[in-house]
This record gives sequence, C-alpha cells and structure tokens, in this order.
Amino acid sequence: EEEMKGIVRIAAKYNCWIFADEIYRGADLDGIEKPSFIGMYDKVMANGGLSKAYALPGLRLGWLVGPKDVIADTWAYHDYLSICAGIISDRVGEMALKPDMRHRILSRNRAMLNENLKATQDWVRDHRNMIEFVPPKAGGMVFMKYKFPINSTELSDWLRLKKGVFILAGDVYGMDHHFRLGIGAEKHTLLKGYDILTAALRERFGG
Repeated sequence: EEEMKGIVRIAAKYNCWIFADEIYRGADLDGIEKPSFIGMYDKVMANGGLSKAYALPGLRLGWLVGPKDVIADTWAYHDYLSICAGIISDRVGEMALKPDMRHRILSRNRAMLNENLKATQDWVRDHRNMIEFVPPKAGGMVFMKYKFPINSTELSDWLRLKKGVFILAGDVYGMDHHFRLGIGAEKHTLLKGYDILTAALRERFGG
C-alpha cells in the first residue's frame, strides 16, 4: 500500500493519470486482499474482470472504474466494439460477484493456487540444477529462470511443437533464459505437465 501511495504522490505532482490493471485483485495467495487505486486519487482508471482471480474466462466479462465523465466517454468505444455482453454471461457474472459467492470462488481458487505453488516449489527444489524462481505473491503465473544454453523463444517453440508443452518465452519480457507458465490447473494436470517438461529437458540437455 505504501508503494501505491508513492505512485499516487508522483502522479499528483506531475498531474498524470494512473491506469491500474487490477485483473488479479483477489488472487492474493496470503488471503489478504490488497487495496484498489480507486479512491486514492482523482485521476485513476482501474480495470478488473472475471477471467483471472475468479477463473471464469469463458464469461468474457470485465469492468472499468474511473471518473464518471471519462467512463461516459468510454461507452462509445464499448458500444462500437461489442455492443453488449451475452445475457447468460451477465447473469452468471452477477451471481459470481455476490458477496457470499465471491468469497467462495476466491477462497477455492486461492486454495488451489497455494497447493499448486507448493507443488511447483517442490518441483523446482528437486530440479534446482536446471531451474530457479522467486515464488509469486498473487496470481496463477510463475516466472522461472533456466540454466541451459538455449534462447527462450527457441526453447518455447521446441517444447510446444515437439512435446506439446506450452510456456511463454522470456524474450517477450526482454528476459532471455526465462519462461512463464501457469499453475492454475488441477494439481494432477500440473504434475503431469511437470513430468513431461522434466523428461523433455533431460532429453534435450541431459542431467
């Protein structure tokens, strides 16, 4: 929160807008939901949605919060791009955001992510000669560093085309010899993926 206040002070000093991507808000692994930028400063736009923390990407629902006049202007773009969401998505999304259901969904997802993060930490520990990472504090993505002499895009393409394993190359972030992968699956699916990944890396690089 102190970092957020620092960002607000800088924005206020230079009369800047803050656009806060809060799509993972609610996916805090410690169970303590972090504050929103909304209400901390007048010139804030914040977006959220049901695809990440709520694990409901199929609904294709999200929201944008900010000053009323700016939000009013964005409706023209929304209407041009999509007109409206589907009635079923609207109804299910409304149900998901009711306080009791929201708590149930976020608690369930948080428990799954913590279990999968523990499995990921165990996997990294068992293969520390190949992989290292800093555990995330929120969300269902991990960013790993590998110790092989291969470009991350080349590694990603090889794993996808030859082994059916999808990772995102660190090159996308300007960080070669890293990759990103998701841990938001069922635990047995995640472990199967790690088994395939381990076998593939050993086949290619030994160890």
